[in-house]
Amino acid sequence: MKIQDVDPPEFHLTVLNRQIRDMMNGVLRRHGLKLVEWRMLQCLADEGSLSVCDLSSLVVVERTATGRLVDRLAEKGLVQKKQMPNDRRFSVVTLRPKGREWLAKCSEDVDHARTQLFAGLGQDDIQQFLEVLQILQRNAGLAAIPRRAKS
Repeated sequence: MKIQDVDPPEFHLTVLNRQIRDMMNGVLRRHGLKLVEWRMLQCLADEGSLSVCDLSSLVVVERTATGRLVDRLAEKGLVQKKQMPNDRRFSVVTLRPKGREWLAKCSEDVDHARTQLFAGLGQDDIQQFLEVLQILQRNAGLAAIPRRAKS
C-alpha cells in the first residue's frame, strides 16, 4: 500500500494536532487559560525573561498575536512586560509570581492529560516518536527552501 492510497500522514498529523489542542484547551479552561497562554507561561518559567519576538518563536504564534496575548496575560497579573531601555520598539516579558502559581495549579491536570494522551506507549516509544517529529520538522523546513535549478 502506498501513501497515496490512504489518508496521507500530514492529514493525520493535522487531525492529531487539533485533537490535542482541543483536549488541552478543555483541561486548561478550568484554570482560565488557553493552551497558547499556558505555553507562554511555561516558556517564561523555563527561560526567564524573553523578548516578545523570542516568545513568539517558542510559542509558534505570529508576533502581533503574541503581543496581544502578552498584554492579556499582563492584565491578569501573570506576566510583566517592559520596554527595552536601549530600543523602545521591543519589549521583554517576565513571569510574575502569580503566573508561577497558575502554572503550578495547572500542572496536575496537564500531567494527567499528557499521561492519557501517551497511554500504552513506553518511554522508548515516546523518545522514538519525538525523534521522528524532529526529523519531519527539519524536512518541512528544508522543503520551504526553493531548489536551485541544475546547471
